[in-house]
Amino acid sequence: MGSQSDDTMHNIASAFGMAQVFILLIFMSNYDGPTLSIYTAYLMNATDTLHTMDIEVDMFAASPLYLLTSFTTCVFALTTRRLSPSADLAYTMESIRELSPWDFGFWCTVILHHASMVLFMCAPVDWYFLSLTVSGITLVLLLLSRLPFVEGVSQSKSNFLMLICGALYFTLYTAVHRHGHMGFLAATIVMDSLILVGHTFDANPNMQTISNSRLVYNAGASVLLVISFLK
Repeated sequence: MGSQSDDTMHNIASAFGMAQVFILLIFMSNYDGPTLSIYTAYLMNATDTLHTMDIEVDMFAASPLYLLTSFTTCVFALTTRRLSPSADLAYTMESIRELSPWDFGFWCTVILHHASMVLFMCAPVDWYFLSLTVSGITLVLLLLSRLPFVEGVSQSKSNFLMLICGALYFTLYTAVHRHGHMGFLAATIVMDSLILVGHTFDANPNMQTISNSRLVYNAGASVLLVISFLK
């Protein structure tokens, strides 16, 4: 059985995870929200020695993406609350396979939160840069969270993945610092770190610890989402 503090954290984080979509809807009914933009640069003439380029910019309101991210987070929180993963269930590949739809749902929320934040922090952002940072950071976090499954994993492999993750964050930093959103980047890194702490800090984590860390991540990321909508 889980401790009372774990149960309390589970209840609070899951409740907020479900409530945040209504909070966002209230703000959406009163505020326009930010405008996001993505650009694509291409050569106007491939044979031109001057390499003249043109830029195509697509602009769109943040509301649809933010609402999708918020709704997905709400569904994950509701599912987690109903499943209520037990502290007696160890965090193993077998347990993750049993809960594969739940696990897939979590990583969907992570990639959506990353996409929302990168688009907000870096707009206008290049398509390729967006794809690299969002998919790259999410994938590295996924691989790092799976390290407890690997018996006898060397520290060098863990360090290599951390190095890649750091390089991706630095790449993101080079774009974010010009837009004055360093606070959002720092908060995003902190929230991502909570995923790793929840999955790897304990030598023998259980599924209640994993579910709580995921709920707390989504709660914190949702707060960032709402704040960015009001900027």
